[in-house]
Amino acid sequence: KNCLRLDQAKTTNKMLSTLLKAFEAAPGDDRNFIQRNGWIILILGISLYMLREHVLDPYLTEQSRKQTLKDVTDPSHVTKHREKMEKVRREQQEKAQLESDAANEKRKSKAAQRLKESSAATQKKGGKKLGSGETENSGKSSYNPLIASSGIGSSYRPARRGAPGGGGG
Repeated sequence: KNCLRLDQAKTTNKMLSTLLKAFEAAPGDDRNFIQRNGWIILILGISLYMLREHVLDPYLTEQSRKQTLKDVTDPSHVTKHREKMEKVRREQQEKAQLESDAANEKRKSKAAQRLKESSAATQKKGGKKLGSGETENSGKSSYNPLIASSGIGSSYRPARRGAPGGGGG
């Protein structure tokens, strides 16, 4: 494969040198450069593209693969990588623990605040017990659309969706 690539590279190099000579040998003014050398420019562009696609990219890919394989099989590199991963995991665990502790503390403080408000409301009521018959109007409406008997007046019932009445048929 390497011989084939070298042959392709030599052939491409010869083509490029021939094209460059054609550029130098072209007489005339520079205004019509693209008109005079359009085909040469096109062939040069295609040649460069083919060189890159069929020689340069496969070579670089192979070199990258070899280097990666070398790095992966090197024991010192593996040890360093493992140590870095353990360090990152430890840091993530500590961060998660701190966030968890903060969330627990916040939840506990909210619960304590609700308990204080509840006990303050109970003391404010003056010892009323559940079911004593006295209700406190807190400004909220007692209407609940999910319960048919709640609300003021009769409930709304949509009209029947049948065919219109009348004879004829």
